[in-house]
Amino acid sequence: MERSAVIDHAQLGRWAVAARGGDPQATGSLYNWLQPRLYALTLSLLGNSEDARDAVQDAFLIGLAQLGSLREPAMVSAWFRRIAQHLCYRRSAVQHPLRLRPEACDNLALEAMEEVITQCDAPLMHALGMMPEKLRLTLLLRYFTEDNDYDTLANRLGIPVGTVRSRLNDAKGRMRAAWQDVADAVNLPGETESWTQFYAESFGSVHFTERARQRFMSHLDRDLHIILTSKRELTGRGYMEDMLEEDLRYDTWYRPVHVTTSGTLTVIDGESVQPATSHRCAPRTTFVVCREGNKAVRLHIYDSERPPLASQGHDDAVR
Repeated sequence: MERSAVIDHAQLGRWAVAARGGDPQATGSLYNWLQPRLYALTLSLLGNSEDARDAVQDAFLIGLAQLGSLREPAMVSAWFRRIAQHLCYRRSAVQHPLRLRPEACDNLALEAMEEVITQCDAPLMHALGMMPEKLRLTLLLRYFTEDNDYDTLANRLGIPVGTVRSRLNDAKGRMRAAWQDVADAVNLPGETESWTQFYAESFGSVHFTERARQRFMSHLDRDLHIILTSKRELTGRGYMEDMLEEDLRYDTWYRPVHVTTSGTLTVIDGESVQPATSHRCAPRTTFVVCREGNKAVRLHIYDSERPPLASQGHDDAVR
């Protein structure tokens, strides 16, 4: 996969120097890069999205006005984070004194991570990729798919609802710790965006062009391990080839709506498009692709519930 452009500390420093000189384009670029990172920090400290956004604006304006005092422009990200952190502590001490207690801060940050996680920011996805697959998959299915209630997740993952809740709490706690390690990082892997784009294009066009079909099928390992909604397991990419031929025969296709990549996992959440008189496909399907290197080696297929008339005789239909 091609690597996407990466913003490094030197580039941030150049933006900082140009912004200090009044360059509006550099100021905008600096803000666009800083905003999601500062928001993640302020939300974890304040626990309120409105207060967090206000703190980001205040921190950026204060930092921008004081850029002249920044001796090392390449450290501009850490500098803005310190300003934002100071503003949050000062605001919390005045408005919510108890939030400064460690246990209160931990609970607040854990709850705030739910909103932070839903931002598909590269450092957040990188942080998510650092945790065990079972936690990562649970979190991705919960926050980046439409069929995401606890009962559905428990059924799809084959675990009790209580285990779903405990995995999510564990994942959010680990995300908070990991986020602190990568929030200032700039040399992050570019594969996340590349894989997301690859799957969005593949699932969106595989039904329409032979080139897209060949490209996608060649990406699937010959011994691809497939787990269907019914928990039935298959081996080989031939199932996907047969599935595609059947879709073409019945004039149905799949429209990806949300595509999210973290580490070696990509979640594609989308909907079936089929003739009004047809009910062969589930209305929505979530595909989870697990990679090793550049090959997809495992594929989970999670169908939504089918309309009553479509449920007979199609337990293991494609979607």
